[in-house]
Amino acid sequence: MLRNPVTLLLLVLAVTLITGAAPADVLWLSAVEAARLAKGWAPGEMRLSIEMADDRGKVLEIWENRYRLSAGADGTVRTEVVSAIHNGKDETPKEREAQGKREANTREEGQPQGSSFGFGDDPFDPDVQESLEIRLLAGTRAIAGRTCILYAFTLSKPKGTSVEGTAWLDPATGIPVEVVSSPRPLPRGAHELVTTLRYGTDGLVSEVLVEGSGSLLFFKRRFSSVVTFGSYYRRAAGG
Repeated sequence: MLRNPVTLLLLVLAVTLITGAAPADVLWLSAVEAARLAKGWAPGEMRLSIEMADDRGKVLEIWENRYRLSAGADGTVRTEVVSAIHNGKDETPKEREAQGKREANTREEGQPQGSSFGFGDDPFDPDVQESLEIRLLAGTRAIAGRTCILYAFTLSKPKGTSVEGTAWLDPATGIPVEVVSSPRPLPRGAHELVTTLRYGTDGLVSEVLVEGSGSLLFFKRRFSSVVTFGSYYRRAAGG
């Protein structure tokens, strides 16, 4: 990844002289390169926290699950349930059984079991850049000790849908720091839906936060889901 500010500056000058492009756009290209490199890594640990509340904010249900992830001999990702707590009750055996069924269904359908990790709609994914519009915004913000610059983006998707959001980048490296986005239009029944991706200094996703509200039959519910990742390992070639 482009960690050296001098290297980044030389790249900015080279692209500017050749194409006349705005120097800030090169930071976005650096973020895209970081995303490409990140595809070569996978998390070895995952923690999932979900909270469901009513429209007045009263918490109704809480889930706290931990998983251990590893690569199988065939390159697929194996998921081991470490623990599963639902409303304070240990449901680890139940979750292990459910995970086994999910994996069995995946095999029966002929789908690759956990062959890759996705973190939602990633505006830095090299494969979506032709469907993306970006705009540098004014102002900076300190995030995790880094003063970051801000972009707005719109990612066009099939059937007239899109994802709109903002992305904070480290101006010294071009590595993503935080992305906040929402789908347009919202899914049926949803009143709001916001996804926040947070990255480590290595450009790997460290946390995915999803918050929203919606209607379920005659009830309104609010929810938040936090997934944290750690212990990344390098994928095998072709994995």
